Amino acid sequence: MIPTVQKALVIPAERGPWELRTDFPVPSPGPQEILVKLMASALNPIDWGVQTYGVDFIKDYPHVGGADGSGVVEAVGAEVTGFTKGDRMRVTTWVCKGYRLTTFHISLFRAGLLPHYATFT
Repeated sequence: MIPTVQKALVIPAERGPWELRTDFPVPSPGPQEILVKLMASALNPIDWGVQTYGVDFIKDYPHVGGADGSGVVEAVGAEVTGFTKGDRMRVTTWVCKGYRLTTFHISLFRAGLLPHYATFT
């Protein structure tokens, strides 16, 4: 069963300090989306810049940082082909439905299956 809330590292307001939220909503995948439960994720230099300086293209806060991750497919939209629940995935995103690297993440943008030898650690 997919939970309704998750963990997320967020910037609560422009140039605000990072906060770990434990009550961030889990999104539902649309017909052309997959929901991935992340097992590993990364913050990148752009995240430091967003937090330190703010940027014009981020309009909605809280902002979830991170752009790279890997995990397991939890749900698949009705029109998605090539992915099934339980597939081990890697995802690279920018901004996707306002969510980035939360515990559960929606993505088909730059998503792919992990090779069998790859691990989450």
